[in-house]
Amino acid sequence: GLEQAARMAASGKPVNASAFKDFGGLDLIFEGDPMTALAAFRDSLPERPVNTSGRPVEDADLSALKAEIAKSAKGAEAPMIALETTALAATLPFAEGSKIERQTHLELRDSAQSRALRRLFFASRSVTRPARLKAHEPARISHAVIVGGGLMGAGIAASCLASGHRVTLLERDVESAEAGRGRVEAIIARDLASGRITGDKAEARRANLSAGANYAAAFDADIAIEAVFEDPDIKRAVFSQLAAVMSEEALIATNTSYLDPNVISQGLPGPGRFLGLHFFSPANIMKLVEVVGTSVTTDQTMATAFAFARGLGKIPVETGVCDGFIGNRILSAYRRQADYMVADGASPYEVDAAMRTLGMPMGPYELQDLTGLQISWANRKRQRAAGTWPGRYVDIADRLCELGRQGRGSPMKKGWYDHSGGKGEPDPEIEAMVSAWRQEHATGGQTFSADEIVLRIMAAIVNEANLILEQGIADSDTAIDIVWTEGYGFPKHLGGPMFWAEETGIDRMRAAFGAIDAQSPGSWTASRAFKR
Repeated sequence: GLEQAARMAASGKPVNASAFKDFGGLDLIFEGDPMTALAAFRDSLPERPVNTSGRPVEDADLSALKAEIAKSAKGAEAPMIALETTALAATLPFAEGSKIERQTHLELRDSAQSRALRRLFFASRSVTRPARLKAHEPARISHAVIVGGGLMGAGIAASCLASGHRVTLLERDVESAEAGRGRVEAIIARDLASGRITGDKAEARRANLSAGANYAAAFDADIAIEAVFEDPDIKRAVFSQLAAVMSEEALIATNTSYLDPNVISQGLPGPGRFLGLHFFSPANIMKLVEVVGTSVTTDQTMATAFAFARGLGKIPVETGVCDGFIGNRILSAYRRQADYMVADGASPYEVDAAMRTLGMPMGPYELQDLTGLQISWANRKRQRAAGTWPGRYVDIADRLCELGRQGRGSPMKKGWYDHSGGKGEPDPEIEAMVSAWRQEHATGGQTFSADEIVLRIMAAIVNEANLILEQGIADSDTAIDIVWTEGYGFPKHLGGPMFWAEETGIDRMRAAFGAIDAQSPGSWTASRAFKR
C-alpha cells in the first residue's frame, strides 16, 4: 500500500521479494522455467490486467511516518520530499504526479545536499585505492590473529569471520581468551537472531574461530592485529611476541587510537611489515579504518592492508602519523572548544543540543558518556606529561573521572549525564560542579546561541583539519570528510566538515576562528586559511 511505498522511498531501505509481494509490489514469485511460470500466471488471470499507472491508490494516514522520517532524517531534505511526492499517487493522476516528481528530482539534484552526497560517494571509492599502491599485488589473507578479546578485539574478529577468514583470538590467559570468544559468539548470535545471516553461516563462523593464550598459534597467520590497552609498552610487548613467531612476510598491525606505530615497532625484525589499522567501535559495524604507515612501512604492506580492509567491507583511509591521526586529532580540537565554551558560560547540555541541531547523532558530552570519559582522560594525562597539550586546560572532565563518573558503562552509570535510570538525563550535580569550577577560575558569564556554538566548534574542527592537510597527514580534504562522516557521525547530507566550511564561506569561518582565538588566547595555531 501507499504507506509501505512511501516508507521505502523515504528510507531507501530494501525489502526481500516475499515481503514486497505481500505489500502488493509483485504479482508473482516463481521457481524453475520463467516462461512456463509466466504462461501459467497469464492463464490464471480472469481478464487483461490494468496497467500499473492506471490503478487507483488508496489514501493513507502518513502522519506517524512523517514524524518518524523527520526524526531520522536529521536535516536531510530528500527523505521527506520522497515521502511527500510518493503520497501524490493517492491524489493526482499518474501523468501529473510524475511531472511533479521529475521537477522535484531536478531541484534536489542541483542542491547543496546532493552535491555533498555525490562528492562523498566518489570520495569513498577514490580514497580507498591510493594511486601509488596500484602497482602492487596485495598478498592473500586467510588467517588473521587478533590479540585482545575486549569490545574492540571481538568486533574486529567478528568482521574477519564475516569475510570468511580463519581467526585466532589471543589473550593473556585462557580464561580471558574464552571470555573474548564469548563476545565474538555473542555478535554472531545477534546477527543470526536478526536474520542478517543463516544458521549455516553462523556455524561456519564459529568453526573458523579459535581462542587461546599461546602465541605459537600465530605462526602461520597472514596478519595480526593487536587491540590491547592503549599503553605503548604493552603494545610493544605484543608486537615482539608476534614478530618472534610470524613470517616476516606477514603483516603486524596496531589498533592504536593515538600512539605512534614507529615507536611500538622500533627495532623489531621485518620493519616494513608493521603499520597501524585503527578500527572504530563497534568494529563489526563501523566501516571506517584509518591505515597508518610507519616511516619504513612498504607499499606492498600498505597495498595488502588496504585490500584486507576493503575485503572486510570497510572504508580504509590513509593517514600520516600524528597524535590521534586524522579523526581523533580533530576530535580533540572539537572537545577542547566545547570545554572552553562550558568553562565560559555554556551548559554541556546546550552544547550537545546545538550539535544535534547540526545533524550530529549526539553532542560531544553525550559521546564521551558513550565511549567512556577515562579514554580521553588518559590521553590528556599523556599529552600533559609530554608537554604537548596546546594552551588553555579545562579540567572539569578530569574531576568527573576522579569521582568515578566515567560514563554510562561505569559502575556509577554516570558521566556528564545520569544513566542510572537507563536513559541519560541531565544531572543537576553537573551544573553545580561546572558553576563551582567557574567561580574557582573566575570565568563564566558568557552566553552562546546554538548557532554560535555550532560555528565556533566547526571553526576549531576545520582549522585543525586544515593543519592536518598542511602537514601532509591527510592527502585531501575529501579524505577528512570521509573520516568524519564514516567514523564520527558527521551528517553525510552536509558532506563532511570541509564541504560544510566551503558552503558556509571563508569569511564566516575566519570570523568564527577569530572569536575562538580571542576566547582562549594561545590555545590555537591558525592554519594558513585562517591567518589574517
